[in-house]
Amino acid sequence: MRRINLHLFLGCLSLLLLPVAAIADMDGKLTLQHSTDAQTWSDIEITPDMIDEDGRLSLTGMPNPSFFRLDVTDFAASAAPEGMVLVEGGTLPASSELGAVDVATFYMGIHEVTWGEWQEVRAWGEANGYEWPGWAGGGCAADHPVHTVNWFDALKWSNAKSEMEGLTPVYTVSGAVFKTGQPDHKTISQNLSANGYRLPLEAEWEFAARGGNQTTGYTYAGSNDLNAVGWYLDNSGGAACGEPWSGLERGTWPVGQKASNELGLYDMSGNVWEWCWDQIDSYRSIRGGGWYDPAGSCTVSLRGNAGSVNRFDHYGFRLARGSGN
Repeated sequence: MRRINLHLFLGCLSLLLLPVAAIADMDGKLTLQHSTDAQTWSDIEITPDMIDEDGRLSLTGMPNPSFFRLDVTDFAASAAPEGMVLVEGGTLPASSELGAVDVATFYMGIHEVTWGEWQEVRAWGEANGYEWPGWAGGGCAADHPVHTVNWFDALKWSNAKSEMEGLTPVYTVSGAVFKTGQPDHKTISQNLSANGYRLPLEAEWEFAARGGNQTTGYTYAGSNDLNAVGWYLDNSGGAACGEPWSGLERGTWPVGQKASNELGLYDMSGNVWEWCWDQIDSYRSIRGGGWYDPAGSCTVSLRGNAGSVNRFDHYGFRLARGSGN
């Protein structure tokens, strides 16, 4: 329970000005409590007409004496951004190829970035100085994962989404926001203290795929039965936009159709491989397997890698964000 006690004495026509804009922007119910003896309190629910154009709370015509306090009990100050879940920090198991790595609290996208999302942000980005080649980013339908994106495409798109939403971009080149081209991948810097969108670190990806602190030790993200949680070589046939060369018209499927893992994350095993930030030798990390891969490629433990310039129709990505903690 968290309350702000004002301890103010007001006359009948007094005006109380209290800055509440930051609280009002939070998710939850903001309730003003009133008392004439500072002992027994009753609720006054704050409505939009009580907040002036400067974002301040105005109260008039209250009895004398009057005491007030704000009840913010139901607020979640760390509520996850839309489309993301909070992954509480923890440690990877020692059995991981990465070792017993500590992972800080962060946000992870509930599902892979969809083609619909890709197109919306790309259009905004191209109107605001971002560039992608015409063939970067494909998809079957708006609710399917975007594919045919390389590591550079994903970084620029993450920056564009950040700027579009008024957040600080994570990726820079020589101090400037990364918007164009494909420089040497080693020259791109990431600022993990920025509040914008980014690719997950490889350890973050694996920790989240395993179920974070709620893990039950599954082989795949949410189950030991890959058919229950992911689209892969054996079950991706008959796709709406299947690739003829793949046999049985295999291809991507809409995100979120299979069961989620312990954290409520979907498709972390299968559908499309997901780019991560980390460098592996001269390559970049990809995780999770895709619709044209055997089950063994879709485990939570397998470490994949690919050239940062590679674009394939089973490569996509998922977003992460720092928690600010």
